[in-house]
Amino acid sequence: MEGIEASRAEVTDAERRLQQIADDRRGLDRDSFDVSKRLHPQMPELIAAVKKNERSFRSPPIGPLGSYVKMKAGKEEFAKAAEAALGGLRGLSQFVVAEKEDEELLRRLAHGLKPGPPSVPSLSSVLRV
Repeated sequence: MEGIEASRAEVTDAERRLQQIADDRRGLDRDSFDVSKRLHPQMPELIAAVKKNERSFRSPPIGPLGSYVKMKAGKEEFAKAAEAALGGLRGLSQFVVAEKEDEELLRRLAHGLKPGPPSVPSLSSVLRV
């Protein structure tokens, strides 16, 4: 009888641990699916700074470009090739601006981030259209 009770307790404990792992994974998926954070840890702050200063731009920047790229379901194996074709993280981190003044403002916003500007957002090669 003791063996059966001990086995039941082990099964219950294992089920509890499995449920906790599943809950933790769901939380990680929810919290870490921020595309901008995958481009650079400070990218969300740069995006927030751009939104906060939106009226200061003649035409608000578009970007980061990686936030507009989605892989079609079932084609995930091509993700690395697509990333490379778009210039890697550097290309996916770029913003498109319409004016030189907008480019300069975007650079100032990036350099104002603490503890320094994101190194990945390629503000040295911001696209101007």
